[in-house]
Amino acid sequence: EMLNATLSDNVNVVIQTGGTKKWKTEGISNKKSQRFIVKDNQLVLVDNTLDQLDITDENTIKDFIVYCDKNYHADRNILIFWDHGGGVIYGYGVDENLNDSTAALTIDEIQRAIRDSGVKFEMIGFDSCLMGGLETACVLCDSADYLVASEDFESGSGWEYQNWLSLLGYNSSTPMTDVGKVIVDDFIRESLSVKNDGVLALIDLRYTRLLYTAWTDFAYANE
Repeated sequence: EMLNATLSDNVNVVIQTGGTKKWKTEGISNKKSQRFIVKDNQLVLVDNTLDQLDITDENTIKDFIVYCDKNYHADRNILIFWDHGGGVIYGYGVDENLNDSTAALTIDEIQRAIRDSGVKFEMIGFDSCLMGGLETACVLCDSADYLVASEDFESGSGWEYQNWLSLLGYNSSTPMTDVGKVIVDDFIRESLSVKNDGVLALIDLRYTRLLYTAWTDFAYANE
């Protein structure tokens, strides 16, 4: 879907691999992590110097963000986490190369990695289950304007990437609310087509503190 998107020179799609013992996509190594860009509808390898990175290590996330900012600096930034999600309790990510099957990135580790990178995002997305909670919004509200995440389980199809990337390719200034709407609508439509529930939300993180205050006032009033 990413390779089928119509992109422009104003849009860079940078991908870092890891955490998987066997890839279905040809050209991706299962011996080491790699970095690719999408160019001319092809997956182009741009960094083959990495070891097999631990995707549950917050430094892996921070280093990738810093790498992108240095080599593909942009006026607008989107960060997407694509793997398994376990919500606020278990966090994000499963690394099949680790002996510890319970290892994951906790939401405070994600918060710290993004904060320490020094990069602000217009949108942070989780193409993974259960990451659309208030706690996730709270830890990311200083790092991004919008969050796209599911409060429930995602279908196996995951996000549909072609349309919203093509929208940015057509106009890289497209408002992030319009981009997020395409992500959500396409995901729900695709999920329902395979008879799975489609649950995905576009959340304005700039209201997080107001929402948190209202929620705590309600919770303590009903203690």
